[in-house]
Parts: sequence; structure tokens; C-alpha cells
Amino acid sequence: MQQKHRVRRKRGTVGYNEFTPEELRAYNREWERLARGAKWRDHGDMRECKACKQKKPRTDEFFHRSPSGRLGFNARCKTCAKALAKPWRRSRAAKACGLSFYEHRALVDGATCAICLADKKIVLDHCHSTNKPRSALCNDCNAALGFMKDHPGLLKRAAAYIEFWQQGHAK
Repeated sequence: MQQKHRVRRKRGTVGYNEFTPEELRAYNREWERLARGAKWRDHGDMRECKACKQKKPRTDEFFHRSPSGRLGFNARCKTCAKALAKPWRRSRAAKACGLSFYEHRALVDGATCAICLADKKIVLDHCHSTNKPRSALCNDCNAALGFMKDHPGLLKRAAAYIEFWQQGHAK
């Protein structure tokens, strides 16, 4: 005698029905086909862009490939994806300061760190109480200021500590 198999019914209920493994596979295939047909809108060789709602050919020319995306391609066409990506390139500090992408880039591009004069990994520093941008700093100096809670007294004591140990007191 064949075993009973669990079968998913409509509305998420689960029960026991007597199906052979072949009948169960056929039932599940049909259920997935119906669910997929209702959820996905396959326009054949065309794909509708989620952003601009235009139907474009489903090719590498118009859509980026995505193995996890519906039908193997991203939901947005390449032009919409490129246009929508620019605002997300801003840093959190730029968003907090209310700067646009281009204002943020103007402050950061080609800048050097105001503290150590390095030109690698430049970020925009901002005041946490007023959310106003201050200056371009390297990521390390910006993190150091953050760890010291932007408190000048702590920074002075930290500098005095380092100077004390650099003057030959370390044995």
C-alpha cells in the first residue's frame, strides 16, 4: 500500500490525502504552474520594466541578468536602473545633511583629508547635533573623531597621552 503524502491545499491548509508519488508530483506541478501564471506576467520575448512600464525585448541589451530575478533578468531596464542608482550612491552623511548627489560629489571628489592629508577613502564629515557638513576626511580620521564622540577635551587628552609615550617613557 502506498503512503499518505502531505498536500498543500488552497488558503494554506495542509491535510492528508491518499496520492501516489506520481499523482503528488503532478498535483504540485499544476499548482505551481497556476500560481506562477497568476504571479508572473510573461510577455514572451518582451519584459515590462518595473520603473518606466515600457515593454522591451528581454535581452542583455536592455536588461541586466539576474539569476534570482524573475525570468532571469532584473525588474528594471538598464536605463532606469542607471538613473535610479545615482541617488543611492550618496553617503549617509550626505543624506543627513540634505545634500544632493552632485553637491556631495563636489565636496568629496579630489579632496584630501583635513587632518592627515591622505587622499584615500575620503568621506564627508558632519556635525551630529546640527547635521551640517564640516569637511572631507579620510575614513580613519572620521572614525577616530566618532570614537572620541567629537569631544575636543578627549581629543586633547588623547594627543597628550600619545606625546607622553613617544617622549621615551615607554621602557
